[in-house]
Amino acid sequence: MKNLAIWTVVGVVLVAANGSVFAATLVPTGQNFKAKGGISLFGPDLGSDCNVNFKGKVDNKGTGEITYATFETTQACTKIRSAGLPWKFKATGEGAGKIMGISITAPGVFCGPSNIPVQISSGGAITINNAAMAGHCTVATIEGPLQTYPPITTAP
Repeated sequence: MKNLAIWTVVGVVLVAANGSVFAATLVPTGQNFKAKGGISLFGPDLGSDCNVNFKGKVDNKGTGEITYATFETTQACTKIRSAGLPWKFKATGEGAGKIMGISITAPGVFCGPSNIPVQISSGGAITINNAAMAGHCTVATIEGPLQTYPPITTAP
């Protein structure tokens, strides 16, 4: 009986130590995706509403990365550049995630690197709610969320 108790304690410790047992993941795994939509970027000498286009992939373990990001719509938007790609993208819970290492530059402006919390709908829509970035910048989705194609969602 003593050995059973020891093995039970060891098993509980191993499961508790391995957070990935309970970690949420992005799905579908092994999938390339695109996302597009409107965002608002504000910072020192920066204030633009832009369309953004992302490309990325979700690996076989359910962790993603954004490998490409462009900004367009206005003259100011076309001067904004993504930096530090790829940006890591992971699920943090059901319907929630984080894009990590985001950096954005424009003439005279550097925002990031920062980790941005996001909401992820069951239909693959990503929403950013006025997330603060290093460099005294903020980013938020506007005119609806960024839609992923095919839809990227979270799974427990």
